[in-house]
Amino acid sequence: MKEKFTIGIDIDGTLTDPGYFIPYLNRHFNRNIDFSTVTEYDFRELYHATDEELRDFFVGEGKGIMFIAPLLEGAQRTVLELAEKHEVHIITARRADLHEKTQHWLNDVGLGSIRLHTLGSPRKRELAQSLGCDFFLEDHPTASEEIAEAGISVLLMDAPYNRQTGHSNMKRVYGWEDIRNELMHKGVL
Repeated sequence: MKEKFTIGIDIDGTLTDPGYFIPYLNRHFNRNIDFSTVTEYDFRELYHATDEELRDFFVGEGKGIMFIAPLLEGAQRTVLELAEKHEVHIITARRADLHEKTQHWLNDVGLGSIRLHTLGSPRKRELAQSLGCDFFLEDHPTASEEIAEAGISVLLMDAPYNRQTGHSNMKRVYGWEDIRNELMHKGVL
């Protein structure tokens, strides 16, 4: 068995609560969407909004939301413990122009020592492969399927929008305690 693994970890919806944007978007678009009913990952579809309307939200009222989101319980402890033994990368779909602010946020939540990659797209398969990832922790339906298809073991953070997602290289998890248990079972932790 390998002694050192390479692990990719997503931010939004994996390190943080997958529904943290919903109250802000509801207020902005004057909607009352209950996160538990969200079966669509794309905010354009969910809010019947254009790219321009969403861009206006994220550069205006919603500009700093992603930088105040707390980590899910157990995330910091597990990521830091993984980083003591393995190569860990935080790989996010956040745009490259948000790299510095995201790095500051990671510093604030105690994960500033983990290497950050800001891709500007949920297409993470190529980077995961080039880094030699053995495991990837993700919530995005398409990204997780593409990564799993590349032969990388995916721990899929459960969310209403990814309940139809599945692959033989994928295991659904329900929080960071579940992630810890899976990684211990696989001999990673």
